[in-house]
Order: sequence, then structure tokens, then C-alpha cells
Amino acid sequence: MNLSDQEIGKKIKQFRKGKMTQQELATKIGKTESSIRKYEKGLVTIPLNVLEEIANALGIAAADLMGFEYFDLKNPNLANEIAALNGFESYLKSLGYNVGEPEPTEGNPEEGATAFSHCISGNGVCVTLSDTEYQRLQTSSGDLIFSFLLRKQQDQQKK
Repeated sequence: MNLSDQEIGKKIKQFRKGKMTQQELATKIGKTESSIRKYEKGLVTIPLNVLEEIANALGIAAADLMGFEYFDLKNPNLANEIAALNGFESYLKSLGYNVGEPEPTEGNPEEGATAFSHCISGNGVCVTLSDTEYQRLQTSSGDLIFSFLLRKQQDQQKK
């Protein structure tokens, strides 16, 4: 369910009340008091970066203001990426490899991101790959298949 501008505005007001005035919030995020009033009344659509600043100033997560819609806006291709990973895991399984659940690892490759390790075993192999290595395996597998099919097509065209 997508929240309306009015619903998001009500949540901002709810979280702000008792903590700070509209003017104090405006000062914290570099906006005018008038802007905060418009946000709280739902008169304007608040840009995602401003919503994040408001949430930060209020000491809450942006998802507290927007719900799951925040994650959809922040990661617009996430559903496609998950589908691609699931498809690749199915492909590896069809080749006789077991793919373990990704495990969080120490350190963040990007601010706010969690790194994962991927355990793959089968056919006498048992390895743990970083996110980067796993993505490289996925890409190189696709490249290898494409290269094979392209060569096959060229051979067929020569006949």
C-alpha cells in the first residue's frame, strides 16, 4: 500500500510533536517553517532525500514515515535482482551444487550496505564467495553461455 502525502505528513507531525517545533525541525534540515507546514498537511510530495533528513532529525528511520514504500523507492530494482539471484541459484542446483543461505559478514562495502558471503558446495567443491565474487561468477556464467551459443550460431551459419 502506498502512503499518501497526507498520511506521511500526519506521521511527521506525530513524531515531531513533543520533540520540537516546526521551526526547530525546519532549521535542522535546512528548510523553512512554511515547508514543514506544507509537508505535515500533505500539500506537497516530499523528495526522498528530504524525508530521510526529516527522519534523521526526528531520530527515527525513514521507513517509520513511509513504511515498505521507502524500501521500494530506495531499491527500485530489488525485486528483479532477487529474481535473478534465485534463478542463478536454481541453475547452480541443477548442475549439482548446493547454495547455502547468504551469511552477513563483517564490514560494510558501502555505507549502509551489509556484505554477505555465499557458500557453494558440490561436485567435490566447497567454497565461500564474497558478494563481489558471487556476482562475478553469475556474470561469467552468463558470458560463457553466450559465448558458446554465439560460436554455435556462427558454425551453423557457415554450413
